[in-house]
Amino acid sequence: MSERNFTVEELAQFDGKDGRPAYVAVNGIVYDATQSKLWRSGTHVRVHQAGGDLTTALQLAPHPADRMDRLPRVGVLSAPASAVVPESSAPPWYAALLYKMHAHPASVHFPIALCAVASLLQLAALVVHCKTCETVALWNLVLGLASSPLPIVSGLIDWKFQFDGRATPLFVWKIALSGVFVVVGAAALSLRFFGGEEIGFLYDILVLTFAPMVLGLGFIGGRITFPT
Repeated sequence: MSERNFTVEELAQFDGKDGRPAYVAVNGIVYDATQSKLWRSGTHVRVHQAGGDLTTALQLAPHPADRMDRLPRVGVLSAPASAVVPESSAPPWYAALLYKMHAHPASVHFPIALCAVASLLQLAALVVHCKTCETVALWNLVLGLASSPLPIVSGLIDWKFQFDGRATPLFVWKIALSGVFVVVGAAALSLRFFGGEEIGFLYDILVLTFAPMVLGLGFIGGRITFPT
């Protein structure tokens, strides 16, 4: 069967809005994403819009290019926009490397999980006066903060190059809460190792705040990854 040849202008008409089909082009092939739950209203992860060539954008996607083969193929792009995209628009090597390694989703769970456990163990230590729980909570907190630089840096690179650094409310909250996460952790450890007995209660409060912070970060991350 002969395939339809789309021009860039024709492809732009299939943007998935107002009941129109959602078509996207990757490497010169046009796919129909209309029925995909990830492309509702023609938008994918709040950033990518149907009706265009996503070849360059796919270089920073957290999934391989062959994932597009799951969508019905409806034609080819006669003049792919990617063919005229300047080299400077391609992601820098370090961003592409971090995406290839799935650095952010692979590393973000460690500080979140460790600090959440620290918060719960500290609560147990206060309730049942368990010295062991307090010690284990401390070292969970230390390890959680020590493992936080990679997910923070890779998350900022993700935001800059995949989401164009857009200061949407979700990203503003996530960046702000990540900063609070580090500051509170550093303050808690400073009090624990250098503070006196009289400020121990402040250390307890700071450690306990990690539970709601982790819930907040997880919720925001889920909204960004699964917007629907």
